[in-house]
Amino acid sequence: MALLAVATIGSVLAIGAVHLPATVVAGLLATAAATLALRASPKGHAALWPAAVPLLLAAYTTLQAVPIPISVLATIAPSNADVWRRALTPFGESGPSWTSVSLDAGASVVEASKWLTYAFVFVSSAIVSVKRGATWALLVVLVAGTAAALTTLAHGLLGAEKVFGLYQPSFPVAAWHVGPLLNPNNLASYLNLTALIGMGLMLSEKPAAPRWLLGLGVATVVGVSVTSASRGGALALATAVVTFGVAVAVRGARRGRSAALPRALSLGVLAVCVGGGALAYLGGSTRTWVELYDKDLEKLKMLTWARPLVAEHPWLGVGRGAFESVFPAYRSEAGNVIYSHAESFPIQWAAEWGLPIAVLAAVTLLWSVRPSRLAASRCTATLGAWIGVAAVVLHNLADLGMEVPAIMIALALTAGALAGQAERTTRSARTPAKPAARRAAATVAALLGSAAAVCALAWGWHDVGHDRAELHRKFAGGGGAKDPERRAELRAMLRRAMLRHPAEPYFPLLGALLARGGKDASPLPWLSRAFERSPHSARPHLLAAEVFAEAGRLPQAFMHLRLAAERDSVAIGQVADRAVRWSRDHAALSSVVPDGAHAASTLEALALAVPAKDGGELRRRLLRDALARDPKRHGAIEELAWDLLGELARQDSSPVCAGEARANCMAEVRGFARALEETSPGTSAGLRVHAALLRRDRKPEEAERLLAERCRAMSDRPVCLQARLTAAAECHPPTQLASAIREYLASRCSHAEDCATAASFVGDLELARGEPGSALAHFRRAAAEAPTEQRWLKLADAATSIGAHAQALEALGKVAGLRGGADEQLRARIAGERAAALRQADAISPGRNPAADGGI
Repeated sequence: MALLAVATIGSVLAIGAVHLPATVVAGLLATAAATLALRASPKGHAALWPAAVPLLLAAYTTLQAVPIPISVLATIAPSNADVWRRALTPFGESGPSWTSVSLDAGASVVEASKWLTYAFVFVSSAIVSVKRGATWALLVVLVAGTAAALTTLAHGLLGAEKVFGLYQPSFPVAAWHVGPLLNPNNLASYLNLTALIGMGLMLSEKPAAPRWLLGLGVATVVGVSVTSASRGGALALATAVVTFGVAVAVRGARRGRSAALPRALSLGVLAVCVGGGALAYLGGSTRTWVELYDKDLEKLKMLTWARPLVAEHPWLGVGRGAFESVFPAYRSEAGNVIYSHAESFPIQWAAEWGLPIAVLAAVTLLWSVRPSRLAASRCTATLGAWIGVAAVVLHNLADLGMEVPAIMIALALTAGALAGQAERTTRSARTPAKPAARRAAATVAALLGSAAAVCALAWGWHDVGHDRAELHRKFAGGGGAKDPERRAELRAMLRRAMLRHPAEPYFPLLGALLARGGKDASPLPWLSRAFERSPHSARPHLLAAEVFAEAGRLPQAFMHLRLAAERDSVAIGQVADRAVRWSRDHAALSSVVPDGAHAASTLEALALAVPAKDGGELRRRLLRDALARDPKRHGAIEELAWDLLGELARQDSSPVCAGEARANCMAEVRGFARALEETSPGTSAGLRVHAALLRRDRKPEEAERLLAERCRAMSDRPVCLQARLTAAAECHPPTQLASAIREYLASRCSHAEDCATAASFVGDLELARGEPGSALAHFRRAAAEAPTEQRWLKLADAATSIGAHAQALEALGKVAGLRGGADEQLRARIAGERAAALRQADAISPGRNPAADGGI
């Protein structure tokens, strides 16, 4: 019992046991528990036979990782063989002659050890529950889930960014989601199981703990489950609670009034659920409710994206654990997001094990834990536990929780306890087990568990994520491209990684970077392999464009830029920067623009990449092209409006808005202002353009009034108020300037850096108006809010200009402190300011000895 409790509670607190060390420790604990349970059990148990399913799955997964001749693999899994044969083509080599079915053998070994762990947890839980009943195991899961909920709450209250102050997540985690289970869907799955177990225990005729304590735990768990903002989790929880309520009522009706639970207990469970909902309502942020009400079903696209993968590997799969490195070749959506799992356990199993084994495993597992076999309706505790298990399975039809060891350990512990309880209550005849058989079973379990741990550590340490990170660090260190020995070392590391993960597209991309930098090999074979393994990724195309541009083959370079823009909207900025750096020809730049949804955004990005001072006409032409593709493109409209306003400021020197064309420019800008207000009524873009036109017509008072009236209702209020401040500064007299300054600073001063930037802007404005005294006060505030060398220098300059040498001296001292000392130029200026300050002091108090008060 103790070993299982430590494995269950420890696995969930150890980041779900998703990392190899925690996985191995949990496996060893389960092995020890199974070994002791099998050795101590005096009889054979019918409850144990469902453990055969995870044991057989572990065996099959191990077979997937065993090397076989490539000719045999080509017969039974031709797509897998093709990946292996082409794995080393960038090196000019054929693939290995002996390979595994799995396209990530190390990951398959780790997955086999996980399924062995689940089998051992089930076996030991069932044996103990035959003797002691299921309540102990249900309490263990309840404690584990409550601990996960409370630690998540504690991290949210403390604003923690690291789990337990130690573990830094490798991906961005929203506030209130930091905890042992970082993925909100995984947390919701675990807590839903916990909540149903707690409700069942609450309604037991003889609860194992005070009902008020169980109720408090369930309320906490329900509240945190809802605030996790998992839509699937919330739906599964609601469905499970309703199902549990109906099942309890039906059970009570069948057993007659005398056996029915008091209505007060049912009302108590309802009160606990309502209390949990109230906690969620009070503790949930706006972000929580936005996520819960989000109608985006992007995740469900995985069901269709993975279909080609399953179709190409229908019989034996790609190998358990290989999905992450294989899937990029089949995804139909652009982007560089890494999908480690299929977000659906049936799809995951079909892709990695093959359809026959996946179907057989799912059917057998579901049949072995059916409610009649586990006698789920015999008491409310077992009924709640079984419905909790069903809720997790239902949730993970469209989620990845069943890939997390902690969740599967909790499920195996619960299912094993229910199986043991069913055998205990039915009192079925059990054949006595001979001591030799017990010892043999315990020995086999110990050997299997130990071997699994050793193999997992030996072959699973270099998972694809680890290898990606390690190679990224090596390449980011630099120096490898120019040093032949370093290049050879990096290529050897790449070769080993590509043999461990032959389908991973990142490694060929790194090889292409190395070949390009070293100039000793062609990057093209590497890029070809990267295109094969991730046809919808933009990064290989960006690199290919650079390779062709360096060779002077701009048409091919621009073709790859177009493909990069087509595949990933995030890469459009990089595409535009490269294209403008290589050409300023409109036709050439237009060849970069893809058809479809990304056309207007690419044209806009190209326009913004063109320097305004020497490419104004090209910028305007590209922006107009963008509007031709998308007439309501907000960014293009705004850029054109401000561009024309800049031309209007040049007056007769403008080639666009001079002379008779000025009226046309004014009319066009007014049209853009109206269009901006129509397309984005909640932002101030159109309002600010209209105000700029008024200022251009020498009507700053009207511009200030317009902005003062309407800025408060804008979503970008600080930007709008800055425009109002600029207009107020141009008024004669500037009667509204003080009010505009106060309101602008109030809108920006919720954060120190924003406040300092705003105060510095006001200081520059006042300095331009010839008000150095006012400017000095604002520069001082900027330096006090967020000190930087530039801000202290601005303060020193302003102080010097009005003769405040003591303040200038103080500011220059701050600059010297930030620099770690003063250089010759700064020392000379400090000396000059000190001398001026002394002269100033002498003029105020003749005859004073500066040394008497320590000098200045």
